[in-house]
Parts: sequence; C-alpha cells; structure tokens
Amino acid sequence: MRFRRNFAAVVLTFLGMVIPRPAAALGPDAAALAKEAKLLLTRGQTALACDKYAESVKLDPKSNVALELAGCFEKLGKPVLAYRTLDAAIAAAIRDKVGSVEKSARAKQKTLEKSVGFLTVTPRAGASRTLDGQPLDSAEFTEPQAIEPGDHLLAAAGAGKKPWEHAFAVKAGQRQVIEVPELADVPKPVVATPISSRKGAAPETGEGSAALEKAGRLVVEAGFLGGLAVGAIRSSRTSALNGVAYGFPAASGGTVLAGCGDTTTVPGAGQCEGDFHTHTGGMLGGQLFVGWAVAPGVHLGGRAFGGSVTPGGFVLAGGPALSLRKTGPFWFGLGAVIGYERQTAVLLSARGSVPADAQAASGLAEVEVPLGSKRGVAIDIDSGVLAGGTLEFAVSLLGLSRAGVRPFKAPTAALAGSMLIGVWPSVLVGSRGVVITAPVGISYRFH
Repeated sequence: MRFRRNFAAVVLTFLGMVIPRPAAALGPDAAALAKEAKLLLTRGQTALACDKYAESVKLDPKSNVALELAGCFEKLGKPVLAYRTLDAAIAAAIRDKVGSVEKSARAKQKTLEKSVGFLTVTPRAGASRTLDGQPLDSAEFTEPQAIEPGDHLLAAAGAGKKPWEHAFAVKAGQRQVIEVPELADVPKPVVATPISSRKGAAPETGEGSAALEKAGRLVVEAGFLGGLAVGAIRSSRTSALNGVAYGFPAASGGTVLAGCGDTTTVPGAGQCEGDFHTHTGGMLGGQLFVGWAVAPGVHLGGRAFGGSVTPGGFVLAGGPALSLRKTGPFWFGLGAVIGYERQTAVLLSARGSVPADAQAASGLAEVEVPLGSKRGVAIDIDSGVLAGGTLEFAVSLLGLSRAGVRPFKAPTAALAGSMLIGVWPSVLVGSRGVVITAPVGISYRFH
C-alpha cells in the first residue's frame, strides 16, 4: 500500500511537469477546473479536457477527479497514462475512504490490462537505471508497472562499473520481469608487461548467476515431508471379519445364517464391509518432482509423494504438476494425483450382503453384522484407488540471485537451483472415503 501512495505522488509530479502552470498567481479552483474539463469533454475537445482535469488534480488530488482524468487519457488513446493515473485515484480513494471510487478504479485497471504491457525491474544497489533513456526512480518498477507495448531498452550504470543494457519487447497484456545483474568492475589501467608475465584469469561473462535460471532445462526436486494425515475411510472390506456369523430373513420364511468371507455356502451372502472411525495421525515421508523448465520460473512435470502414517500404514500418490515462481522467492503450484492409502482404523459396525431372492422378500440388500468383541478393534484397511489434487506453497531459502531469500551462485550450471521450504496439501477422494494430507517439508530443486 505504501508503494501505491508513493507511486501516486510520482504520477502527480509527472502531471505537474507535462501540464503548464496558470500564468496568474491566482487561478480557478480545482472544482471549477474539473467542471470546465467535463464540459470540454462533451464538446469533443478531449486533449484540452485532459489538461484541465490534470490541473484540477494537481491543485486538489481528489479521487473522483483522478478517476475522470484516467478516463480522459483513455479516450485520448493513452492507456498507459490512464492506467498509472488510476493508481493515483486508488491511493486517493483509500486515503479519503471512498470505496466506490476505489472499486471503479480497480475494475477499470482490470480492463486496461489487455491494452498495456507490464514491467518489473529488480533494484541493484549502487546502480542507476534508465528505461528508454528516462531515469527510473528507486521506488518505481519494483512491482509490475504499465508500459507501452513494443520495443524498449533497459540500461544500468554505476561509478567504476561497466554499463549494462538489455533490449526487450513486451506485448499488450504481457508481463516482463527483468533482473539487473551485478555490474562488472571497470578494469583498472595497468602498466604494459610482457604477455609471458601475465597470470591467466577466468573471463568476465557479465551474465551473473541469474543466467543459470532459464528455460529448456531439466528440473529435478527431492525432499522430505512431515505433517498431518486424515483418512476418512467410511467403509472397507477386511479379512478381520471372516468367520463372523450374521442372519437375514429367508424368502420362504425364517432366518438364514451366513458367515462373513464365506460366499459359497449361501450364494450371494458372505460379502461383509466394515464401517470405521476417521483416522487422524502423522505422516513422514518424501516427495519427488521431475519436469522441464518451459520458461524461467515455469516448471511443468510430475510430482510423487508418499510416506508412513501413524499409528500404522502408508500413503502413496502422484500425477502431473505445474510449479510457478512469479513473485520474488515464492513458488506456487498445483497438480492432479492418483493415490492409495493403507491405515489402521477402529471398527464401528459392519454390514453383510443378502442374496437376491431374499432381498425381494425382505427389501434389504444388506443387514447389520453383530460384531461382539470385534467392535472397537483397530484393523488395517485400505482406501482403494483415490483421485484428487495437490497444491504447492513454498519459498526459496537459498536460490539463484532473486530466486531466493538468500542468493547464492552455484559453482556449475548443473548444480543451480533452490532450497525450498513449503507445504504441499492434497485431497484424494475414492468410493470408500477421503484422504487428506497436509505435509510440510524441505527440498532442493535443481533447475
């Protein structure tokens, strides 16, 4: 929010530079200028109307007038200036607590995003930056800022440093993130000496460690996980019920006895399922991600994870996944998974199947199985096939340049990557119930 307010001040300063001051010391007030601008706009004198609106905002930065100025710039065919003026309108609306103006300004910015490009430039201590020859304020472009679609030139310079330039193009609606590398020192003049007396040295590339993070690279991540696992398996067949007898009404009257697990003595009977208490416990295991860097900070591949769950059992899952780093050291991702869980759960009740001829007489497809001493016993059960999704919320503790909280330069490109700490929650659903895992872990991603 502080950045928005600072940038609003920059916008207003810019308007003061491009709009000439009134010749007289005492001119019309801000309200009169805004009213005059609105009248000029209805007459089709858009450029003059924008000048009047800008003078009004400069005298009294009201959020509603700044919103009208942005609309005027848009009509004038200047979407970038309109977008930046909306920043000033939002900051003024927040300051004056005018929620309707803030809402309208944000909605208008959303519409204008399709007409402008966006640029984020990382700061570099001791270096001054220019965009297309114009100086960049230290507070500018540390967050995405609107720029004209087309070709641009970003440059950086510093005392005793080699100048750096980067030509790039941005399309309408496209977002560019450019990192200013650490500038190389200007070589100090030396006295000419024979070539034989000079010591060899590695050449300066000027690319910096960020050059290692690029598209077209194999991505491999491995790490440890630990956290919560919840297995809400409602029902499951289990051999622990084998031999338990139950009865059901016969088609001809009376009661027929059957045994769980015995499907031959009474055809159609003997298939028993238990109902279980929700299992909640810990999970300890690992994960593996293998993919491809389709673009800087965009990794597409497959993720698999698994581990033991307490008090007994295991969970395994995997599937396609997408991992993105768009803001500083933060990674976000999602994926689809297919999995399986085995767990120990408390038996609450059980049901046994009823043959088709007996179903017609009693109207029951299943009957309750008397558990006796088996009620409340902990039994190993399985989930069957599960399907669902997983999310990724992680941060680079160490990483290439701005890719990590603590930057470092890998000794070789093959070792370049990030040490991540994060959480990878997942939800898997099957015919027998639901399994939820929320593991926290630490891993290293080679990319």
